[in-house]
Amino acid sequence: LDQPVILRVMRLARKAAIRNPEAVWRGCQGAARVRHQNIATIYDLGEHAGHPYIVLQYVSGVPLTERMKVRPYTESEALKLLAAIADGLAAYWRHGLVHRGVSARRINIAGDGTPMLDVVVYPRDSFEPALKAAHAPYMAGFWPPEELADEGSVDPRSDMFGFGATLFYALTGSTPFGMGAFEELMARSAQDAPLDARELAPGLHADVYAFLLRCLQREPRERFASIQEFLSAL
Repeated sequence: LDQPVILRVMRLARKAAIRNPEAVWRGCQGAARVRHQNIATIYDLGEHAGHPYIVLQYVSGVPLTERMKVRPYTESEALKLLAAIADGLAAYWRHGLVHRGVSARRINIAGDGTPMLDVVVYPRDSFEPALKAAHAPYMAGFWPPEELADEGSVDPRSDMFGFGATLFYALTGSTPFGMGAFEELMARSAQDAPLDARELAPGLHADVYAFLLRCLQREPRERFASIQEFLSAL
């Protein structure tokens, strides 16, 4: 490739703990088919000496969580920034995939301000405890209830919850369930209602607040019913 890349190698202990490796492999192959300027590209995947690996596009910059320490985004800046991520998610969904890792900790902001969503290899048809444990520090405060319950099914509406939580963070500097250790955030996400964004971001536009509310509904059926409805509302 003649360019820097990221090489991710799975530890053998984690590989051994995965109950359905075929589903994880299908997730890798599916994610590798997605090409979008705001989603990190998978260049290659395989196995070496028993270790599964993926070769990813290298993205310079800082996580959104670090960028927020410089100064909060204005409402219009946050919407513009995350509209690009929403477009990338739509590319995932149109391939029949669910990202399952949308959070402020998974978005890198390049030097020119371009956002890039990291790739998460977590197939839509599997609840893998080993993978969940690996993702928890990144996803606390952003995961939808159905992920925390390890039941039911995930679909694009699960990503809509993570997107809404990320927009909430970009607007307020907090996850919808506050801040703190990831164990505390996981517990609050499973039990509590989201915080009121208007209390953390006074002057929040009513339409933006309504969009957040729809994304952050605990029941998937109460979120946007289709990709087009979600994108149109945004």
